[in-house]
Amino acid sequence: MRTITSTLLNAQLLVGCTGVPAGFRVPYIETVFYSIGGSYDYSARRLFTTYTLELSETAISKGSMTIYLLNDDNLVEDLTGSYIDLYIGDITSVGPEGRKLPRMYVKSQNRVSSPNSFMVSVECVGQEDILKQPYIFNTDAPYHYSHWADSSPGGIIGAVLQHNDIYLSTFYNDDGQIDKQLSDFEINKTLRIPTVEEGVPQSAYSLLSPHETYEDVIVRLLWFTYQYLIAMEGQTKPWYKFVYPATVKGDRVPDLTYYSYKDPIFYEFQHRTNLTDPNNILVYCDIDYELGIFNSPLLIGNAKDDDAYAKHPKVDIRWAGAVKRVGNDNAQADADTRANVVLSRSKMNNHGGILIIPHDMRPELLDLVEVLDGRNV
Repeated sequence: MRTITSTLLNAQLLVGCTGVPAGFRVPYIETVFYSIGGSYDYSARRLFTTYTLELSETAISKGSMTIYLLNDDNLVEDLTGSYIDLYIGDITSVGPEGRKLPRMYVKSQNRVSSPNSFMVSVECVGQEDILKQPYIFNTDAPYHYSHWADSSPGGIIGAVLQHNDIYLSTFYNDDGQIDKQLSDFEINKTLRIPTVEEGVPQSAYSLLSPHETYEDVIVRLLWFTYQYLIAMEGQTKPWYKFVYPATVKGDRVPDLTYYSYKDPIFYEFQHRTNLTDPNNILVYCDIDYELGIFNSPLLIGNAKDDDAYAKHPKVDIRWAGAVKRVGNDNAQADADTRANVVLSRSKMNNHGGILIIPHDMRPELLDLVEVLDGRNV
């Protein structure tokens, strides 16, 4: 949960204005774009903004945003390639206050014409877009191979991000896995592009294997842990942090509570309960990717939600070549942990919903929100 000033909180809750609707709040949204050519403050031109921040199946936060700017005078610059740290808050008793959202990058710009106005829409993506490029980390072409031994998932992720000029917060809650030593972790192991002298290799699989992206590598490491990788706000460079939601392994006190009968009041709440799906996880480990075969005997991790499986069985199979027997006395336990991580992420979807509230700068991804309705005790 974000920490905000008391004056901003009072402005959000309309303290001293009992019964006044949220529409009487005075929002403050600062819209400044930064590029090589300078900065452009288009706050006065902003018509409306749509902003989405979510968690994808990769366990990495994903952001998108579209900003509509008035452009009747045709003076809005070409903003493609620029970035923006959108600042959102309220006009408080001491002036404008708010918080910066995670950095976004302008990928597209549209000119929108209608009978009543001429606008520009600016489409932005989050910093996770940087991670989608191939991870080419040395000059030893054509292999670009890297081998990590006796390193932790957190340590390797930090090194991978740093290579792409992205920072990682060193402050995180230990989930029992993030600092665990991995006996073996390989990057781009399956990639083998033949040289002219070598000719075409015998294995078509090795010929077609692509480079892993930064995201590919990080996701494989995240799935050794119960952590999520979340974009941080208010930083001068792309920055991430690990977030370990304790609800994965137990209960915790809600971060925020919204009510139907007192501030902060909610407008509408739709609660959804889902069956764990998938609910029986099998992780096949100790795989020789170059040959495309499993070593014998099979090493399979398993985690299962027995109640959900009895109601509606749904199996999911994953491959985890990085879990190997060689030099690993805890191979079966590691395999089972990988399966339990997958199941825990599946269980995160057991409860959800749609909550409509006056804008609040405090909630963050993976916060636990409680909703109390006095009409339905």
